[in-house]
Amino acid sequence: MDALESIAAELSKRRARQGLPLDSLVRAIRLDFSVVWDALSASALAVDPALLVSRTELVWPTVDTFASRVQARYVAELEDIERANADLQHQYLSQLLAPREPSESDLARIAGALRVDVGAPLVAAVSREDTGWRRSNGTPGWTFRTLPILRWRC
Repeated sequence: MDALESIAAELSKRRARQGLPLDSLVRAIRLDFSVVWDALSASALAVDPALLVSRTELVWPTVDTFASRVQARYVAELEDIERANADLQHQYLSQLLAPREPSESDLARIAGALRVDVGAPLVAAVSREDTGWRRSNGTPGWTFRTLPILRWRC
């Protein structure tokens, strides 16, 4: 099963990065089993039907386990991609909020990464964490108040 685990990991990673929907991937894996089964049961192979049926108990759980592993690895890969994207966005926003004004090339790179038009205004409301502001339900956090607005061209 180690070989199947390795194949599942590589397949999941590649397909997640390609943006293939998970349902399509799992459906293709299950369809592959049907194609293989049809080929094995073709009369031209002259395979003993009793032998074929007895091996079904081995083949189907293997395919099912493989599909499950692919699904789990795919979801884990998507989470890794989202985490990396969030970290990158955080770095870009930190560059925008840094005391040093970003260069034009930095602004173009940041705008592309954040998927905003380079000429669009970017509006941010900023507050220190220790202001003690409370939500209307009493929990710490943002409230709707008039705040100084910082504007950047991004």
